[in-house]
Amino acid sequence: MGKKIKVYESFEALDADQLRQNIESTLEERWEKFWQLRKFHKELFPESVKSNVSLNGKKKIIISKPEWI
Repeated sequence: MGKKIKVYESFEALDADQLRQNIESTLEERWEKFWQLRKFHKELFPESVKSNVSLNGKKKIIISKPEWI
């Protein structure tokens, strides 16, 4: 099965096509897509990038005054 490239006239056409594909796809196909997206996300954002998240799951934000002020 080869890859296809679709060109849409508007975002509404894109949304309508994605909705149609979701309706036509089976639960198993949607589940497989979900795991593919999750795997891609983990590859794109590895665990080492999450160093700003503490052990309790809260994010730390450090705000410092710039040197020029």
